[in-house]
Amino acid sequence: QQTAAGLLRLGMNRAGLDAAVAAFDEAAFRAPDLPYPWYGLALAKLELGRRRATIRQSMHQDVGSSWRDGAIDALGRSLAADSSFEPATRTLAELLVPRGEATLPASLTLVIRRAAATNPESAANLVLGRMYRDRDEGDSALAAFGRYAAGHGDAGIVGIESARVLESMGRKEAALTSYFGGAANAGVGGREL
Repeated sequence: QQTAAGLLRLGMNRAGLDAAVAAFDEAAFRAPDLPYPWYGLALAKLELGRRRATIRQSMHQDVGSSWRDGAIDALGRSLAADSSFEPATRTLAELLVPRGEATLPASLTLVIRRAAATNPESAANLVLGRMYRDRDEGDSALAAFGRYAAGHGDAGIVGIESARVLESMGRKEAALTSYFGGAANAGVGGREL
């Protein structure tokens, strides 16, 4: 049995990545209730997107969608299969750092809300907070970041993300305090923001 990482190691070229997408497509088709094939499919699509590879339609890649969109869809399906599957949650959290994700599919929003509700200590609350932030729902974003912090999330990320939200809400002094607190307490993830 090959793992996602093993297949992606084979995929150092386009043909290998195409083979990985095909294998994960087939695995997801045969076992849609398992998170692993969806997660592997997402990783392969993200790598193709990083390489700016031409998009090819497949079983789980719609015409006109980007590799990134396909990866986000696959990550959502991974979490729909198992809301406690932390690798998919963490990958989504990393993908949602940039602003401008206000148009995520409603189905993904529901999956993330379910994951955050069933696993309050997971990174799902970080993802949820970033989703709310991008939709300019400041109070909901701050509440989700607070739950992430309460679940032992990275205090630096919480401070910096909260600062972004507070700034967008016009609370500049609170934003500065949150930012400097976050920067002072930042772990590896917080320092990358």
